[in-house]
Amino acid sequence: MESHPFLGASPDFLVGDDGVGEVKCPYTHRDKVIGPQHQEFIVMSKKRPTVMKLKKTHRHYYQVQGQMLVTGKPFCDFVVFTFKDF
Repeated sequence: MESHPFLGASPDFLVGDDGVGEVKCPYTHRDKVIGPQHQEFIVMSKKRPTVMKLKKTHRHYYQVQGQMLVTGKPFCDFVVFTFKDF
């Protein structure tokens, strides 16, 4: 990013040409199915009721926003890995 050359980011993966991806493996949720009941970090989209979004108050929200800013990508797929299927 030319206007802020001191910023850096390392997304976990790229999504096509337009997105970045971030994977989290929280130990405290390792044996849980992640879903709408995890309101500490998930909010359901009002426009698309089957889509879960990361809450703006969650600590990883700003990490993801920074990755999108530095890479110039318009979206991020945020993945929470657990040992449970959904």
